[in-house]
Amino acid sequence: MRAPRAYSVLTVYLSIVCGITLILYIAASGSGTNGVNDSSNVGAALFYVIVGMQTLLVSFLTPAFTAGALNGERERGVYDLLRMTAISPAQIVISKLAASVGYTFLLVFATLPLLSLALLLGGVEVLQLVAALAVVLMSATLFSSLGLYVSARMTTMLGSTIVTYAVTTAIVIGMAVFTLIAFPLLNDLIYGSSSVVKTSPFLGVIVQLFSFFTMSISPISAMVSSEANLQLGGNAWLVSVAPLPGSPSVIDVPAPFVILIVLYMVVSALLLWRTTKRLAGNTY
Repeated sequence: MRAPRAYSVLTVYLSIVCGITLILYIAASGSGTNGVNDSSNVGAALFYVIVGMQTLLVSFLTPAFTAGALNGERERGVYDLLRMTAISPAQIVISKLAASVGYTFLLVFATLPLLSLALLLGGVEVLQLVAALAVVLMSATLFSSLGLYVSARMTTMLGSTIVTYAVTTAIVIGMAVFTLIAFPLLNDLIYGSSSVVKTSPFLGVIVQLFSFFTMSISPISAMVSSEANLQLGGNAWLVSVAPLPGSPSVIDVPAPFVILIVLYMVVSALLLWRTTKRLAGNTY
């Protein structure tokens, strides 16, 4: 945080986001009728672009802070000295996590004035903003925890960096693409003319739950599906689905962004716990 690189990254990031926001605002404003509906469209476009950039930021910048946080100390020859101090393994892990997540949170919160512009223009509700920020911040926490865990398991910074980015890419991009392909197939399996679950409500529920869980793994698919549900006038926290075609009964499942937040919290806690146990066992 005290190094010049931290301020340089913040300056470059804000310059890019502000530049793209300004270009988008000018382009969207100049192509409309300057009415209320046009203002709402501009606000919604700004919101989606900024949140998308925040998601990419935490997905591919945060792991760089922690992927070599522990084995990097060993490569520099200071890990043994660190273990000889009165600092416990848990304190080491939490301090490394706080340093990484704290700077990432700073980058995210630095764009809040631009998101407030989207609220001012309309087309976006406060709940949408809160949900998007919660997903972005929990994603930063998960990927930081993942980097620490891999760093504790591997002996070289290069190897841990490659593995961390591979897993992060699989979660963010891979699962989003998988959802894009699998969701229409699952819908056809349930609601298609040749549905094989028409006579099995239990199987229909299982397929629906699997579908929602799959789209909740990636922050991209979770936010897109949650926003689509809000645009259709659905509940912000729950999604009502019919387990069978034409069924009068529906089941309420948590919105994808809610599932993602809970899932990421649990996985982050497990990764931090395993990292601490790894350090405490002196097997690193």
